[in-house]
Amino acid sequence: MYQFGSFGVGTINAWRVAADNWYSFSSVRWRPRIGLATDFASGDKNPANPDLQTFNSLFQSGTYSGRANVLGPDNAIRLEPSLGLFFSERLTLSAGWGFFWRESSNDGLYGIPGNLIVPRNGVSRDTKAAVP
Repeated sequence: MYQFGSFGVGTINAWRVAADNWYSFSSVRWRPRIGLATDFASGDKNPANPDLQTFNSLFQSGTYSGRANVLGPDNAIRLEPSLGLFFSERLTLSAGWGFFWRESSNDGLYGIPGNLIVPRNGVSRDTKAAVP
């Protein structure tokens, strides 16, 4: 996906690539399945520059960061390997592990709706420096 346009005096130049791949061993008992979900979304490179590179996911679902539903895909790299077993039509078992990084260390961490959770420097906007 590619986003472009203008924002104020700057331009928008953002991208995202995602894939969900899996393989099932159908001839093996319980049909084990291995999978790998990957997702890469751009982040802003220079906060002083009016140009925006942070991908805006617009209508992202809450399942992006697993059951925790904390992180959205803006400025993110996600790798999620998984395993599954198919015992019957009514019973399957699956497990996955999510690994997350920021695509750009000059950008923050974002929530599901695109809200800034942690700014690029790791200090909350509401935090004030303590004066000794």
